[in-house]
Amino acid sequence: MREDPKLVWFEHAGKIQNDRLYKESYHKTKSHVHIPPDIRSVIAARDCQHIVSEIPYRHYLHEWTCHPDQNDCIQAKKAYDLQSDNLYKSDLEWLRGCGWIPLDSVDHRRVKNAQDLINKRIYTKEAIDNFDHFTSVEDTPDVVLAKANSIMQSDVKYKETFNLQKGQYIGSDDTPALSHSRQMVKLYSDYIYKDAWESNKAYGYTLPPDYIPIVGAKHADYINSLLKYKTTYEKLKGHYLAGKHKKDFPSVLHCLAFQKMRSALAYRKNYEDTKANIHIPSDMMNHVLAKKCQ
Repeated sequence: MREDPKLVWFEHAGKIQNDRLYKESYHKTKSHVHIPPDIRSVIAARDCQHIVSEIPYRHYLHEWTCHPDQNDCIQAKKAYDLQSDNLYKSDLEWLRGCGWIPLDSVDHRRVKNAQDLINKRIYTKEAIDNFDHFTSVEDTPDVVLAKANSIMQSDVKYKETFNLQKGQYIGSDDTPALSHSRQMVKLYSDYIYKDAWESNKAYGYTLPPDYIPIVGAKHADYINSLLKYKTTYEKLKGHYLAGKHKKDFPSVLHCLAFQKMRSALAYRKNYEDTKANIHIPSDMMNHVLAKKCQ
């Protein structure tokens, strides 16, 4: 391959275009970068990080404690109590639910009388106590009308006569309505309608075997039978006379030839057998031209 300058040139061009070879030196030296600590950009970055950082920006006060009996602590508590709104209003909040009003005053009596007027128990007490001593007149028009309406609307009174007589009623057998009902029952009865047929169908009737409709039905059944229709064919299906070889039957040979023509496997058999035997001469014009172009 080294004797052909074109192949050597193609190899060199492939190395130039290869991205892996192009980055090989970079990957070998990328971890060997050295940055001096006193470079100006590094120092500036440290100063910016120190300015941006929140840790040195905040200076927390020192933690200190004081005794509860210290004078300045006591004075501070008093000052806070004086400025506290909750302590200022504590007396008012305590007295808010402790209302007081003098007994037998005008407002007190007015409220009591209003409560007595609104109270339904006191309002109905006198009527309930005297209820047993009250009697009403029985023959007033209102009472009489109420009693009559009660009797008219009572379902028990409405059905009282029927309930007393419903077990003691005996009707006659020869009324027109009963006779009509019996006749209608006979007309609509399916049992009476089929009684004559049911009584005669089991005995007293013979059907001869040579009856024309029966013979015709049997013959029609024999004609319509698919099994009887194919009996001769099924018996002779395995007894056809044939030659000893398939060449004795032109129709069989014709079918085989037709199937070979339709078979894609047989159609491509010659091609599959000879497709690997193609020979291209080395001095063919197209072949020589392709080598020169390469």
